[in-house]
Amino acid sequence: SANVDERTRYEMYYPPFQAAIDAGVGSFMCSYNKINHVWSCENPETLKRDLKGKMGFEGFVMSDWGATHSPSLMEGLDQEMADADFMNYGNLSGMPIENIDESVKRILKPFIDVGNFDLTPDEIAGQSIYNNVTSDEHFNVARQISAASHVLVKNDNGVLPLTKKSFWSKDDSSVAVFGNQASEPTVGGGGSGYVSPSWLPTPLATIHATLAQADYGAESDNVFFGDDDTSVEDMQALASKVDVCFFFLATSSSEGGDRANLNLDADSYVSEVAPFCAQSVAVVTTPGAVLMPWANQVDAILVNFMPGVAAAFATMDVVVGDVNPSARLPITMPMVENQEGMTTEQYPGLDDAHNSSYTEKWAFGYRYYHLHNEQPRFWFGDGLSYTDFTLETDSLSWNKDSKITAKVTNAGDSRGAVVPQLYLSPPAACDEPLFMLKGFEKLELDAGESQTVTFKLTDRDLSTWSVDAFDWARCSGNYTARVSLAGANFGGDSYADVTRII
Repeated sequence: SANVDERTRYEMYYPPFQAAIDAGVGSFMCSYNKINHVWSCENPETLKRDLKGKMGFEGFVMSDWGATHSPSLMEGLDQEMADADFMNYGNLSGMPIENIDESVKRILKPFIDVGNFDLTPDEIAGQSIYNNVTSDEHFNVARQISAASHVLVKNDNGVLPLTKKSFWSKDDSSVAVFGNQASEPTVGGGGSGYVSPSWLPTPLATIHATLAQADYGAESDNVFFGDDDTSVEDMQALASKVDVCFFFLATSSSEGGDRANLNLDADSYVSEVAPFCAQSVAVVTTPGAVLMPWANQVDAILVNFMPGVAAAFATMDVVVGDVNPSARLPITMPMVENQEGMTTEQYPGLDDAHNSSYTEKWAFGYRYYHLHNEQPRFWFGDGLSYTDFTLETDSLSWNKDSKITAKVTNAGDSRGAVVPQLYLSPPAACDEPLFMLKGFEKLELDAGESQTVTFKLTDRDLSTWSVDAFDWARCSGNYTARVSLAGANFGGDSYADVTRII
């Protein structure tokens, strides 16, 4: 059972669901676990009162496969999957017809909204999950999205980009590539959401083709490869004779299979090999937070999370500078396992992990690090670019309409994108985090260009959840708004503050 109080649910865990509802999502799935000791798929508090009531969800709730323990229609479940073990004629026949009708309407509405009822029988017959829908256009979109999602978290001495003109077109340039991820790439997680790609280019082959200045499939004599089973001594020998080392590192997870720890699958050799490299770049593929104990030994680090079918090409687009990285970390990367100090009661839980209590409330993620004045490996919201951006601190203002504005300038010599983020620190009496992300905007700026970013605070941004009122309550007092160009990494001149009494 995930045991979490009402205020924490509304302030920490419901906002993504609310955002999906506001965007018009058609369905939600209830999970296998219990919430406050009540099965998720028969929990009237979370499904009926909160999701469909307070949050205004108009679509349908479907159970995860086998997560139903009772008919549950009156509690907020609309559809049982995969069989009618509980939601069958015998169990539903005695229920009010208006409640059954409501669930039917909720199920049909999203199908109507997306045009499913406009399809002809022939169009329906031609649909199959086994169809290969890959096209050049789809692949290029995947490539663009993947490249835009690469986060550059380290780039000492401007190692990247390695441009085609300065490196890849030279006859004597040489590269060492390390890691099974380079030849057998992980590009997505496992489970029922897994898609088998019709074609999966590899980073190793892409580097070969780039250095050979030829199409994919060409090879270069100046690319050397060591897999995870290559001895450290042989890796060091390869590293010492090339211009650049690439370490392709990965881990993954799957439905029904949590990761045992935050380690990458095979990276112990990096700290021993990287010192032998003239320049070194690590490319990290991961579904979540990972440890990078070798971070100080490499010159540059790209994190591409679960990068998709076009990952190899997308990574090279970033490496050569065809794409200027602009993504930001959506999580905090810790220094060590359990740096946030979760107790067994909190995670994985007591009673053989059957009871997990969320007693940390809001103090997790970047909020924990701020509260305890700790330094993670890489901060939430941070990410680098191949150009430089500045925040004009004297331009920051907060007007009576709750609009916060700031001027951002591209002070570098190339076009790029920056993601200013707004963090808000409420009055102490509100019992809220020191700073909480309230908004972000992405600005595309030419070299030397300036632009004003505007954030509009809502009543919800200035409120806390009141259990007594079962509603949001405005919290009055002295607020500090902080605009940051480096996410939750509040250091140097990357942020500016403005205060106001509300």
